[in-house]
Amino acid sequence: MNWIFITIIAYFFHALNAVTDKFLLQDRIPRPSNYTFYVGIFGLLSLLLIPFGDFFVPSSVQLVEALLSGVAFTFALFFFFIAMKAGEATRVSSMIGGFSPIFVLFFSYLFLGSGLGEKELFAFLLLLFGSVLISFKKSRISYDSGKTATVLMAAVFASLLFALSYVSAKAVFNELSFINGFIWTRLGSFAASLFFLMPAETRNSILNLPKIAGGKTAVLFLLNKIFGALGFFLISYAISLGNVSIINAMQGVEYALIFLIAIILSIKYPAILEEEISRKIMLQKISAILLIGYGLFLLS
Repeated sequence: MNWIFITIIAYFFHALNAVTDKFLLQDRIPRPSNYTFYVGIFGLLSLLLIPFGDFFVPSSVQLVEALLSGVAFTFALFFFFIAMKAGEATRVSSMIGGFSPIFVLFFSYLFLGSGLGEKELFAFLLLLFGSVLISFKKSRISYDSGKTATVLMAAVFASLLFALSYVSAKAVFNELSFINGFIWTRLGSFAASLFFLMPAETRNSILNLPKIAGGKTAVLFLLNKIFGALGFFLISYAISLGNVSIINAMQGVEYALIFLIAIILSIKYPAILEEEISRKIMLQKISAILLIGYGLFLLS
């Protein structure tokens, strides 16, 4: 089951992407719409893969599925960034880590007819619980009811759209070659990013962002996009090979890697990473990692 190994590598790049997200979303890129736009337009770079696959225009149903996957992913990112700006990163991660796998499992059964066996279901639950446990942290900030509702609703919408994107992608990869399906899903993401140019205020903010951002921000943004692209390419490849419900439930691997990276970086950047290193926190994280590890062991 090499798709499990590929998924772990993909989540390593996602972890690097998430850490740099925290830096960029702190103050350097103030609007979620700006960040979503610049993530989405990178989907156009998927055309560079044309020489490496049997690229062609698929049937209308396949084309709709592929474009839907890309569009859903872009808007999922938008709601994710809204939640990240309004709430604590760990709080948002635990919400999405809990909601998204459940939505993926539901959509997989509904649209793909894909279920889980007893052992797979037990592994899924271990991975799901481990994902929530490793990312859960009691909030140190008191939110008013309006802000709490914003974080919750944005996280739910993000989880729902991520799930729709992953399941649609699996449907595409079941019918098309990986390269061809991947290119069309990314073109859907690119098309959705153009939506953010429609409001004049948002468009001006997006077009002026390169002038506002400094050189260090530009370099960090480029690294962030490289990490994100590698992670997304590998996770898409894993989805084409394996069970999309299990792959999505493995998000705890990403959170475990984020925690390890945070330990290394928290000495220099404690305010941005917001990770406490205490006996209680370590026990929680280690327990979660053991659950995730046992879930992976059952799958392998």
